[in-house]
Amino acid sequence: MLTLDHAVILTYPNDPASLSFFIGISACRGNCLSGTGACYASTSLSDGSGQCVMKSEDFVSGYYSPSLPSTSYIKVCPPLAPNPPPSLGETVREKRSRVPAWVVVVVVLGTILGLIALEGGLWVWCCRNSARFGGLSTHYALLEYASGAPVQFSYKELQQATKGFKEKLGAGGFGSVYRGTLVNKTVVAVKQLEGIEQGEKQFRMEVATISSTHHLNLVRLIGFCSEGRHRLLVYEFMKNGSLDDLILLTEHHSEKLLSWEHRYNIALGTARGITYLHEECRDCIVHCDIKPENILLDENYVSKVSDFGLAKLISPKEVLS
Repeated sequence: MLTLDHAVILTYPNDPASLSFFIGISACRGNCLSGTGACYASTSLSDGSGQCVMKSEDFVSGYYSPSLPSTSYIKVCPPLAPNPPPSLGETVREKRSRVPAWVVVVVVLGTILGLIALEGGLWVWCCRNSARFGGLSTHYALLEYASGAPVQFSYKELQQATKGFKEKLGAGGFGSVYRGTLVNKTVVAVKQLEGIEQGEKQFRMEVATISSTHHLNLVRLIGFCSEGRHRLLVYEFMKNGSLDDLILLTEHHSEKLLSWEHRYNIALGTARGITYLHEECRDCIVHCDIKPENILLDENYVSKVSDFGLAKLISPKEVLS
C-alpha cells in the first residue's frame, strides 16, 4: 500500500463504490490490502473518530493539504523481481558498445536539419524560377484583388506578362505604358513609373489611396510592383486607347468621326470622374495633369480618367517638364 499522509480520497454522498467503517488506522490499511480486488484505496481519519473509508473502484481521486488529519493508502503493484546479474563478458560488451546520449541526439538532429536544408534547396532551385510556380503565385494574388485589395506583383511576373515590355501603348510625364496579359488571361496596361522619389513605404501608402477610389469614370488599379528601384502600376486595359489617339485619328480619317452624342458623353464622364476625385471620395485627390492622353475610352467609348494621384509620387521637376 502506498501511504499518503495528510491526503483524503474523494467520495460523494450515496457513493456505491465507497464503504465507511469505524476502525483503527492499521485495520483500515490491512483490510484494504487483504481484499482481492474489492478495495483499491482507503482513508483513515486521525481526528479521534477512527473512521475508515474504502474505495472499491479503480479510478481514485483525492487531494492533499498539510492541515488534513488523515492518512490515505493506495494499492499499487509490487515491484518486479530483480534480474540476475549479467556475466562478466556481457558487462564488458555493454561498456564497449555504450554510446553517450548526447552523441545520439546530435546525430539525429543533424540528420533532420540536413534533410530539411536539402529539400528546401531543391524546392527553390526547381520551382522558384518555373513559369508554373510564378503563375500560381500570381493566381493567388489575383484572389486578393477580387476582395478589393491591390495585388502586389513581382517585377519578374510583370516582365513575363508584358513579354519583356515589348508592346508599348504610349508614354507620358509619369512613364511608359505597356500591354500585358496576366495568367488568368486578363489584359492589363502596365505603367512603368519614372522619377519616383518616395521610398517603398510612401509608395505603398499612395497606392492604397489610389486603389480605394472606385468610380465608373476612373480607371481601375489592379495592382502594383515595388521591388528594388522598380515602381510599376497595373491598370485595367482600355480597348479604344486614349482620347488623344482618337482625336489624331479623326483628323486623318473623317469616317472615324465620333457622333455628337459620343462626344457629349465623353466630356460628361470625364467631368464626373474629376468631380468624384475632388469632392466625393474619402481622400480628395487633385489630378494636376488633366489632358487628352490621360482620358481613356473603353470598348463602349465610356471615358475614364487615368493617372490620378500620381503627382504626389513624382518629383515636381518631372511634373513640370
